Amino acid sequence: MVDGRAVGATASVGMVFSDVAEFDAPELLTQADKALYEAKERGRNRVEVAGAEPATSHGDAPAPARASLAQSAA
Repeated sequence: MVDGRAVGATASVGMVFSDVAEFDAPELLTQADKALYEAKERGRNRVEVAGAEPATSHGDAPAPARASLAQSAA
């Protein structure tokens, strides 16, 4: 609530995963950043996961993925 009015917010998230013990943090951040901007470009309020292929969209993900994103923002 801001000045007695309900305020809505959305979140765009860029993610990257690594199963390598000695990962390159700057490279992972670069990939996550690219995925974030892909999420914004595809319509915002979504999660994009960077990988070997172009970022995978989760804007139409099943309810559990949306729920966990909503819980993270709360």
